[in-house]
Amino acid sequence: MKHLSIRVKLIIMLLAISLPILVAEALIDVQRSVQGYRQEMLNRTETGAALVAGFAGYDLAYADRQEAIATLTNLKSIQDVIYAGLYDKNGKLFAEYKTLPKGVNIDLPKKAGSCFEENYLFSYRPVLHKDTEAVGTLFIVCDATALQSKITGRIIEVLAALIALLLLALVAGYYLQRFISKPILSLAGKASEITQAGNYRTQIDGGERSDEIGVLYKSINTMLKKISTTAVSKEQMEESEAELLIQNARLKRRNEELECVLASQKGN
Repeated sequence: MKHLSIRVKLIIMLLAISLPILVAEALIDVQRSVQGYRQEMLNRTETGAALVAGFAGYDLAYADRQEAIATLTNLKSIQDVIYAGLYDKNGKLFAEYKTLPKGVNIDLPKKAGSCFEENYLFSYRPVLHKDTEAVGTLFIVCDATALQSKITGRIIEVLAALIALLLLALVAGYYLQRFISKPILSLAGKASEITQAGNYRTQIDGGERSDEIGVLYKSINTMLKKISTTAVSKEQMEESEAELLIQNARLKRRNEELECVLASQKGN
């Protein structure tokens, strides 16, 4: 991470924040959709089963098998019903309605209630005569293949929406990181140019900002002023040293000339 540019780090940070939130929202949406689809199918099946069980109670009480078959046939109006069995109080099959595919066998559940197993919905409920006397049971099986297809379609929709949102977050992160990183990268570039050129008297534009980046600009400009002042003082010292060396050289030459003049006078 420390070798990545600030742009890449900002994009990664934005994705790290947004990705878990989007994934969590997608999972919640899928879970709610699955529960909603299943509950819708369950309510539809149980409502139809309750109506049929009310009529089937009379059919069992009076042992009218033909009427019981006609009653069960009414279940074809309920979507996805593939089997309905009416059993007497001894658990013996009394009448049935089925549109089962070949090779598919249905086992009677052990207890009353409704549940999903594999690609089927099983509904098993008692049949009462005059709402008091238990005369048998009604067993209904619904094909949940269409439900699974609906769930799969919803998952694909959510995944497509998640990918679209991630792309949107990536684009938004790109432009947002430019807004944040541009002045910092500009400052870094100008600081590098000043260092390479050695021109510390330059001031960097951007100190008019009132945020933290503006404070950084002002701090660097202050540092450049101090460096420039130090450099000027150093140059002045070097110039003074050079002037002193020149003056010393002149004095040395004059002394040598005087010594030569005195030596020539003594010789005469």
